[in-house]
Amino acid sequence: MVDELNHLVVTHYRNQGAQIFKIKAQDELLDRDPRNNTNMDKLVPKDINKTGGIPHELEIFVGARVKLRYNVLVEGGLVNGAMGVITQIFWLNYRRDQMYDNDIPDLQIEFDRIGIHRLTPIAVKFPAVKNKGTIERRMLPIVLCWACTVHKMQGCTVDKAVINLGSNLFADGQAYVALSRLRSLDGLQIEDLDCLKLTGTTPCNEDALEEMERMLKYPPAPRP
Repeated sequence: MVDELNHLVVTHYRNQGAQIFKIKAQDELLDRDPRNNTNMDKLVPKDINKTGGIPHELEIFVGARVKLRYNVLVEGGLVNGAMGVITQIFWLNYRRDQMYDNDIPDLQIEFDRIGIHRLTPIAVKFPAVKNKGTIERRMLPIVLCWACTVHKMQGCTVDKAVINLGSNLFADGQAYVALSRLRSLDGLQIEDLDCLKLTGTTPCNEDALEEMERMLKYPPAPRP
């Protein structure tokens, strides 16, 4: 559902005349066995969670909302989960447009919390399919994020959100995580509310209650 919603937004902008670029990751097998003639496409995992969180391809344009999938500069706030909007695209050699399919630009992004930063492609390494070597991927460490799963929003804080609390909730605490991302109820819109998913037959998770009781036995840490 998340990918479908993000695709719908991109389609909307395309229909409005936005100049959209499709960029592809540059993948290289670092330790190829000469006896292994397997096609490169068959060696690259399809699951983004197995490629260091870095996508194989991405559609970008000025105005696109994106989220970092990698800790680029922790001390500067460029961490996994930071969200913002692309405000400028810088192509190689100061070109104004994409020339080749494998061109990967730098981006200027205005982040929600840390202001404007320039983002460059990074290189990550991950195992090839069936451990047939190590792949190095060079790509921008971002994904589109008008829509995100609850899991991927852990640790994030936002001012506005449309939250689906329907039958797709499947894990304890998902609703809490989603609702607690907001700074204020003023920015909350709930759709497809399934109250049984929020309460269930047992309103609270027994393991969570036991852990809370255990933690209450310890005195609070002194304030600095």
